[in-house]
Amino acid sequence: MKHLNRSLPAIILLKWSFYILSLTAAFGLPCLIKADDYSNLPGAGKIGNQAIPYKNAEIPVLCYHEIASDRWAEEKKDPYILGLSDFHKQINWLANEGYQTISLQDYHLFITGRKRFYPPKKPILITFDDGRKSFKKHAFPYLNKAGFKAVLFIFPEATGHKYFLTWDDLKMFQENGYEIEGHGYTHNHLHKLSRSSQLMEFEKTKKSILKNLKKEIQWLAYPYGTYNTDSLPALKDSHFTGAFTVFSGGNPAGQDPFFSSRYLIKRKDTMEAFQNHVKKRGLHILSAAPERGSLVRKNEEITVQINGRFRKENLRLESGPYFEAKNKKRQFEYDEKNGILKFKAADSKGDYLIINIQAADEKEVIHHASLLYLWKR
Repeated sequence: MKHLNRSLPAIILLKWSFYILSLTAAFGLPCLIKADDYSNLPGAGKIGNQAIPYKNAEIPVLCYHEIASDRWAEEKKDPYILGLSDFHKQINWLANEGYQTISLQDYHLFITGRKRFYPPKKPILITFDDGRKSFKKHAFPYLNKAGFKAVLFIFPEATGHKYFLTWDDLKMFQENGYEIEGHGYTHNHLHKLSRSSQLMEFEKTKKSILKNLKKEIQWLAYPYGTYNTDSLPALKDSHFTGAFTVFSGGNPAGQDPFFSSRYLIKRKDTMEAFQNHVKKRGLHILSAAPERGSLVRKNEEITVQINGRFRKENLRLESGPYFEAKNKKRQFEYDEKNGILKFKAADSKGDYLIINIQAADEKEVIHHASLLYLWKR
């Protein structure tokens, strides 16, 4: 009996070890996943008291610019000035739906396959570009009331000017848990700049924010949403972790952090449109040739590989000079086995060519991806 009592703790430990190993084999570690485990994530729910993560979770990212009184927004007619009442409706809907803002670090851990999110939490990033002064009066109080935080992408050249936040404002937001990141130094079009000029932009942005906020920034929002083939190496040489576009679609695990999607919110958006954009699924681009940001000419062949199995009849490809849904439907070839699309570059009226790809899965859920190329007229 004494011998049995001595062995009892060892037996219990052995049983618990076997139980933990069984759970790990079935569901994976509670917080960490390997980069190749995306397709095996279990669905949302519970087993006993143990929550398991959302299947095919994605992180939506919202891009605001300026929040103003309804009257001011209506008078200005600027598509990116949103009225206060519409902003309140959007934030209220997010809160009621159970969305919770996360940090950029959590975002990066998720898309690189090192973090899972669990119900009832719905992760989201709320971002504001430019650092407009109206943020302090109209957006900041209501975000706090809803329990949300935001990321402010600023360009230091404007900081402290008439319509822009001061460094003291930004320090106060930072102390309240808001993140301050870069939007270039001068808000110049990156697709028009050489690699050396972009390096200078990024270096000055980093130095200015470090000097004034004692913060080493790691993220950039592409000014005007544009870039070229020098942008990615310049960002990496400047030790950035990632960058955000203005292309709609969720950000799934495996998303390239330097081409993160954001829903660009506009004044004329209805609540239905807002809700649909927040729920919009992303389409993971595995490769593109020529690479994104390359200069292309009419009838030049472009090859894009997408992740996932889709039927050709469930794919749609559009291209043109517009970031919005005004581009024309294009013909393409598609290899269902390898997920490779091939198509020819068509005419563009502007400096760049936008490629929009839509793919419907077996449940008729639409997935979106967009790429930007420079256009040679």
